[in-house]
Amino acid sequence: MNDKKKDALFKPPERYVIFTLGHDVSFPGEQLPIGSGNESCRERILRDGYAVMVSIFPEEDQSGDMPPIGVLAAVSEDPKIAGAGVVIHLISRVRVLDPRVFLEAKDGTVFDCRIEHFGHEAISEETWLAAQKDRATFVQKLVHFGLAAQMLFKKMLADGIPPDDQEFREHMKKTAEEMSQAFADIAVLAERTDRESVHDLPNVVGTFAGLLFRYLAATGSISEGTWLEYSRELRAVLFERDTLAQLVLLGKFMDAFAQDISSFARRKPQAQKKDIPIKEHPDDALLPDYVREAIGRSKPYAESHSSDSHVHRQYIEWLRGLKWNQGTTDEKNIKKVRVVLNEDHFGLKKAKEKVLEVLAGRSVKPDGKGSILCFVGPPGVGKTSICKSIAKAMNRNYVRVSLGGVDDEVFIHGHGRTYVGALPGEIIKGMRRAGSNNPVFVLDEIDKLSRSPVKGSPQDALLQVLDPEQNNEFLDHYLDVPYDLSKVLFITTANTAESIPGPLFDRMEIIELPGYTEDQKAEIMKAHTIAKVKRESGIEPENLKSQGLSAFDIRFIDPAIDFIASNHTGDAGMRDAERCIATIVRKVILELREGNTARLRPVNGSEEYLVTITVPDIEMFLGKPHIRRISEQKLANLAPGVGCGLVYYNDGHGGLLFVRISVRDHDHFNRKITGHIGPDMTESVEVAITRLFRDDGVLAGRWSKKYIHVHFSDGAVPKDGPSAGILVYVALYSALQKASLKRFLAITGEIVNQGDDAEPVGGIIQKLLAARRNGIREVVMPLESHDQLEDFPTENVRIVMPSDIPEGKSWCDVSAGERSAGTFTVYCVEKPEDALEIAFPDHYPPK
Repeated sequence: MNDKKKDALFKPPERYVIFTLGHDVSFPGEQLPIGSGNESCRERILRDGYAVMVSIFPEEDQSGDMPPIGVLAAVSEDPKIAGAGVVIHLISRVRVLDPRVFLEAKDGTVFDCRIEHFGHEAISEETWLAAQKDRATFVQKLVHFGLAAQMLFKKMLADGIPPDDQEFREHMKKTAEEMSQAFADIAVLAERTDRESVHDLPNVVGTFAGLLFRYLAATGSISEGTWLEYSRELRAVLFERDTLAQLVLLGKFMDAFAQDISSFARRKPQAQKKDIPIKEHPDDALLPDYVREAIGRSKPYAESHSSDSHVHRQYIEWLRGLKWNQGTTDEKNIKKVRVVLNEDHFGLKKAKEKVLEVLAGRSVKPDGKGSILCFVGPPGVGKTSICKSIAKAMNRNYVRVSLGGVDDEVFIHGHGRTYVGALPGEIIKGMRRAGSNNPVFVLDEIDKLSRSPVKGSPQDALLQVLDPEQNNEFLDHYLDVPYDLSKVLFITTANTAESIPGPLFDRMEIIELPGYTEDQKAEIMKAHTIAKVKRESGIEPENLKSQGLSAFDIRFIDPAIDFIASNHTGDAGMRDAERCIATIVRKVILELREGNTARLRPVNGSEEYLVTITVPDIEMFLGKPHIRRISEQKLANLAPGVGCGLVYYNDGHGGLLFVRISVRDHDHFNRKITGHIGPDMTESVEVAITRLFRDDGVLAGRWSKKYIHVHFSDGAVPKDGPSAGILVYVALYSALQKASLKRFLAITGEIVNQGDDAEPVGGIIQKLLAARRNGIREVVMPLESHDQLEDFPTENVRIVMPSDIPEGKSWCDVSAGERSAGTFTVYCVEKPEDALEIAFPDHYPPK
């Protein structure tokens, strides 16, 4: 040591630089290399020759205060340490006094402090007597502690170190000698009777224990978590200010630690385990080269006994479990496919034709890029079931994944294998369930995807899946090798096209599946629903006999089916009808179980019975019709200012909406709008008022000194959208002219304040179906929405276009003409004033 260092040792500074050790614990007697920080800090500690080391546990240091106890260390420069580092020699515990900021550096704030040594404390008589009283017990604990440690070292030297690691063995022997000396110091200290021994005892025991369990952690004998737990306990001992309490804590620590190291010593060395080979799979030859390479990379780890071998085994199982090149053979007989589709589903002509187009295209070029189909329609119209029929008709496997509520892109792409419990995404899981590389893959409820600001966007993750240009190299994060999805026929379903994210919408071919009319529902029940419910309910001779019932069948007469369709089904699809049929079947079974066989009628020439369901039976089983219908009297007797409109709900079905407008004289013009409506509908009302009263409007100049109150029915139900514009325009005219609208008429369409166009609106088919179900006979709709009528059932439907009006005639003449009984008429108008002509054949133009 040079003269400068000697001077530093005998002339300590007034303030000492503080170094923090994170969650580590420093013990007197240790030697540690540390970085020196910036140049100013380095010069200071080398000039002083001393520093104070403190341990900070972030989860405990909530106040931000400096720890009150540290370890004084002598500092020297060591050229062997990278980064111009220094080495510290820990000397003794000290109190940290008056810490303050010494330097604001880029990598953190540096503090310095004054110190106070513990050696100058006076030991109280009470503390000394208590320590002497427990000395015999304490010495016994020390002996137990030391014997357990020595036994552990002997065992580790005997069988815990590989014979070929000579350097490590020499290091172990040296460490054992140092610990033996530390234990000897403890034994000597325990026999001392002077009061200073009470101060020195925790430091010496702490040094020994620190060396011991740091060594155990380095050799893998104890876990890092156990090491950290012991660090906390020793920290509590060393930082305890009360000497008596310090001795008590030290005794508890030695008891626990002695038991642990004794258990370590009693452990038997584990025999060397042999690697478990992974057998060759017969289908490995069918895998692509890059997949076999991935298996080869993971195989050594999977065969070993490493802690993550199960992860590699699971990975190999997933790679082998997928069908990379094996698929089913498509049915190329288009006529046969058409027959299967028609047998399974009634209607849905457009969807069936599109599937046949896709199949015909692939029959010519099997590896060609196909379309991504999206079936859009209200619940219950058969979107999911027709997908099953498509798979059946094409001779392909079927798999379905529901996307409703998914808000994490991991659902699509999977987790990386570094995550605990990682698995592939649902796309790869679905391909494994399918068992082929060309299934019909249904992504259900794609319009109900969510977006999370934290978990990523599943909508964006689906772009690669549904893009024919890039899904031939779909990359799942778990597999980490590309998988070809180009042969898969993806079909998505949605209730509304408006809710589908734009980028996904552009990649799909939208096919509208409208709701069914009451006649169509009756036909579907006869052809499909009743047979399906009976089959699912077990109404089969063999099953009934096995359950102790007489074999019987249930037959619904046509009037009963028509009654169900018209009085108990209010949805656009077939779910209400299916529930009604299932309820009736269950009630029949209940009667038979209770011994009531009055409904059973024997079938001639057989042992089976027949139960016939009639209209009175429907009323008894299902009760009063639960469908809220608009009464014919209400539609036939609308008061002035009352109009009937059509709405399209978010779940994909349509309905009726009434607007009621009252007008009274007032000292100035004012209006009020009520009915739980949104901003779009509010704007439609404002535009209708503006158009009606503008200078060249139908009622120009008649708006002053009027108070107008516009109210929409069903005030508890939120409503919004622009499609009520023409309705409000017509109803406002009705209120001001005191003329009632035409009977059984409904109106839909957006209005603008300038120009002659009636703006288009969506959901036309669902609106028209709702109108027919509720007894509406005539509907006014924008001409620009006419293209949506392509899939509307045309039976008993009359569509009137502007071109259908004879020369010299008007809409008034057409709407006032004779109409065949049962005919549903749709007027496609070019401007809102055309709706006035239709609604008021006798009161337009105004007088």
